[in-house]
Amino acid sequence: MSAVEFECGDGVLGPALGFLFGMRRPVLTIFIAHLVASGLALLVVGLWKPLAFKSGLFGCLVFVGPNTYFAHYLFRYSGAKFSSWIVRSVYWGQMGKMLLTMVGMAMVFRFVKELDFQVFAGVYAVMLIAHIAISGRLAHHIK
Repeated sequence: MSAVEFECGDGVLGPALGFLFGMRRPVLTIFIAHLVASGLALLVVGLWKPLAFKSGLFGCLVFVGPNTYFAHYLFRYSGAKFSSWIVRSVYWGQMGKMLLTMVGMAMVFRFVKELDFQVFAGVYAVMLIAHIAISGRLAHHIK
């Protein structure tokens, strides 16, 4: 399998997605899994009321953006000769993730006039739990 192909379940989605997104295989897998989890969470919340859908969407965006940024930094380098760069990359990725999360939440709380905070925080928490499940499952498949 080439560097831009990745498996999803039983099939292979193909090299085109990796090329289009410019992401390495694990990052693209995490990103697509987050999009699927976001879609499911928003579908459930969207059936409730429109304000809940909007609040849930912001919760998903605040979660998925910084985590994709971190995953990009995490898988930037590989191999023993890049060990010092890997450590730096993890550090900067985590700091960037925290900063992006704080800025994202601050922007939502400042600029979104109508927000159902319980739905926003609930969808963010569901995404966090889904992220833990996705990461655990992905850890078994990365070689």
